[in-house]
Amino acid sequence: DSNNKYYKSVDGVLYSKDGAILIHYPAKKQGERFVIPEGVQHIAYRAFACNEYLKEIIIPETVTKICELAFASLPSMTEISIPDSVVTIEQSAFASNKSLVNIEFGQNVRTIGDGAFSKCTALESIVLPDSLKNIGSQLFVNCSSLKEVTLPAGITSIPEEMFAGCSSLKNFTVPDSVRTIGTWAFHASGIEN
Repeated sequence: DSNNKYYKSVDGVLYSKDGAILIHYPAKKQGERFVIPEGVQHIAYRAFACNEYLKEIIIPETVTKICELAFASLPSMTEISIPDSVVTIEQSAFASNKSLVNIEFGQNVRTIGDGAFSKCTALESIVLPDSLKNIGSQLFVNCSSLKEVTLPAGITSIPEEMFAGCSSLKNFTVPDSVRTIGTWAFHASGIEN
């Protein structure tokens, strides 16, 4: 209802009344492309999860936080570009996207939560930004096509199970800055060198 004090609906998409939070994009809403409106600051828990139609989602420079499972299980999405405004990506935010082949990070991401890109089985390469300070565990667990990884400059730790199940990851250079490697960081990976 237009008189609702807390929420508003725009073309079937649910937002907070002030438009700062995108709360829910329906799983059965059709359309291959969606442009998130300027002014949205947070993409809420499971906001886009399980929509089978979306191939492309445009995130504006006003977004600072991508919440848990926000873009999880989108079987048609092939790529995503994260703008410079985003500082935090919570756990499992992009998990289980079977067609996701390309992720471009903005240069101000500081925190990526546990399993944020787990089970993205089509992802072949990744470049993590140098701004990254906090990396969760199981970040790329079971990303079975992942072959190339560029870690942030100055990284001191490779978290537990970070590359577990990355069966296509054959070669890996541990940066000189790394002091600790977590439990099962490369478990069941394809590491040869």
